[in-house]
Amino acid sequence: MKLDDEEGCEPDSVHPIFTKDPGDWLAFVNNQVEVTTEDGQKHSGYVYTVDPVSESIVLLNKFSAENPTNVSVKLLMGPSIKNVEIVAQGSSLDSQFFEKLFRPARGDTLTEKEIQSKFVRLQSWLEQNRIPVSVTRDVITVADALTIHPPYTPESCLGTNEIILARIQELIKNMP
Repeated sequence: MKLDDEEGCEPDSVHPIFTKDPGDWLAFVNNQVEVTTEDGQKHSGYVYTVDPVSESIVLLNKFSAENPTNVSVKLLMGPSIKNVEIVAQGSSLDSQFFEKLFRPARGDTLTEKEIQSKFVRLQSWLEQNRIPVSVTRDVITVADALTIHPPYTPESCLGTNEIILARIQELIKNMP
């Protein structure tokens, strides 16, 4: 099916997403680029991600080698982008570094004994707050609507009911 055969759709009105290959945008990811915008400014950095529909680019820049986690994030909106040029190929170390930036930090690994202690404390805490819980192996189920998996943190709660999820996560945060 051709888009320009559609009623009311002229050949010049085809959205760029249908004329540019998303794979071309993917080639920029994790590489160091220089982006020229319509106002003539040049922006350099590593491409973290792109949106092929809006043609927007997220650039990351490290401020210093001494403090590598001090990074700036710049969103360049698609309509303002005039040209994108790859300056240098990014390394796998760069891509791993940038991936870790936006992931929650993994805390120290808990021992089996610490996890078991947390499990018992959480189960007791929920019961003290009159929350109906059931236990299957190492998973706590709350009112058949939510499950809490090891290491029993607010982030380890899984459920589809956002109200229950938020309330249980808040209870876990306030657990003594």
